Formats: sequence, C-alpha cells, structure tokens
Amino acid sequence: MGIPVAERTRWDIAHARIEFAGGAVANVTASRVFPPKRVRKMRFFQHHEYISLDYARRDALRVGVKKARARSPEFGFEKLAAPAV
Repeated sequence: MGIPVAERTRWDIAHARIEFAGGAVANVTASRVFPPKRVRKMRFFQHHEYISLDYARRDALRVGVKKARARSPEFGFEKLAAPAV
C-alpha cells in the first residue's frame, strides 16, 4: 500500500507486510519525504533478542533480555563488529 504526500500522481510513502509460510513476518517501508534525514536500517526481532543493522552508520547492535521474568527485566547491549570490507 502507498500514499501520495507531496504530489498527487506519485506515491511518497509505501509499506508492505509480507507473511511467510514458516511464520516469519517482514514489514518493509520506504519513504521519500519522512524522516528528513536518510535512514537505512534493518531490524530483526526474535524471542528475547533484537538486532538492529544501520547501513548509514555502518554499525550493528544486539539487545538481549538477560532476565525476562524479573519485575524489572535486565537487558544486555552488545555492539556487533562490522565485517572487513
């Protein structure tokens, strides 16, 4: 699905939700108008873990849940090494 924002004849923001047979879901969004700075990210969510790849900054971060059932869950943050180019 998409919507025009700046012009009537062209889509400025587009979004797709893709559901795979194995249960994985991909949400893909592209925008020419928002945010005002370039964002090039891919994010992965799985049980007790979140990984964010930032292609503009060329870095990656892993956030994991150390204690999920605690009253105040504890999180671990790990910056992932970029592969050699």
